[in-house]
Amino acid sequence: MSDDENEELANAAVVADEEEEVETTLPPVKKKKRGRRDRTFDRYIYGILKAVEPNVGIANNAMIAINGILSGFLDRQIKKSFDVVAYDKKSTLKSRHACAAAKLLLTGGLRDHGAAAGNAAVAASVAAA
Repeated sequence: MSDDENEELANAAVVADEEEEVETTLPPVKKKKRGRRDRTFDRYIYGILKAVEPNVGIANNAMIAINGILSGFLDRQIKKSFDVVAYDKKSTLKSRHACAAAKLLLTGGLRDHGAAAGNAAVAASVAAA
């Protein structure tokens, strides 16, 4: 056999080895897709209800309605907070931006009470950290 024939046989053997390796590899493992979690406040609504009125329950339709109201308000709060950040020409959302947005969205006594409660929550969070 000539040198050229030996090289061809060696190359054929290498190609055959590479093909075998490809065949023996396992298929990729498919990851399970997690469904999108719905943002619900059911747990918090129920907890507040029981703290205020321990003997009163809430119907499922009422829970859905209150959850929708809170979700809508949260969306508006987030949008208004980012508007305040843009107006302030900053790139980081801070508690004062969220407080300013709440003051813009809420009216009357709810505005004052919400701002005071929010400031108290931020102060408690900073003190705990």
